[in-house]
Amino acid sequence: MKAVQCLAGAAVWKAACDGVYSGELVAAAGTCIEDKTPGNMKTNCNNPVLFLLEYSDGLRAATLLLPGHLQGFGYAARVGGEIHCTGFGNKNYQDHAFGYLGLNIQEMFLTGRPTYPVERTLLITGVLDALLESRYRNNARIETPQLNISYKSFVTPAIRHLSL
Repeated sequence: MKAVQCLAGAAVWKAACDGVYSGELVAAAGTCIEDKTPGNMKTNCNNPVLFLLEYSDGLRAATLLLPGHLQGFGYAARVGGEIHCTGFGNKNYQDHAFGYLGLNIQEMFLTGRPTYPVERTLLITGVLDALLESRYRNNARIETPQLNISYKSFVTPAIRHLSL
């Protein structure tokens, strides 16, 4: 990770107008999410948040949080000039993230092997810390040379099945 920036409120809508992130990709991701409030995202969402991520290899990504408008998660990317998107539901607004984390820890205790490279946790924690620092410093771009970390993903996931 090379740098991050967190924008909130009106700065998110201004960034859209300035072409900082793709409105076309946001719209595509939104079409893949079933659970959303009808109407315009600007009207529905009083406090949007945008995470801008710049990777060391030049890839740029944006994560847009729209509370009050979307209750699920969507993803869209342009690949070879074509937009691909998918959505993930959040049925009954249950968040199983910590349930899966607990299952991964349990699997590691049982097998003696971590379920994913520990570098992923270091990167995510570091990115979230830098994003919060950016927000605290009024949307400042935060350089993250300490996060220039690479790792190899496991060929076969350690988790064979998950049931919550």
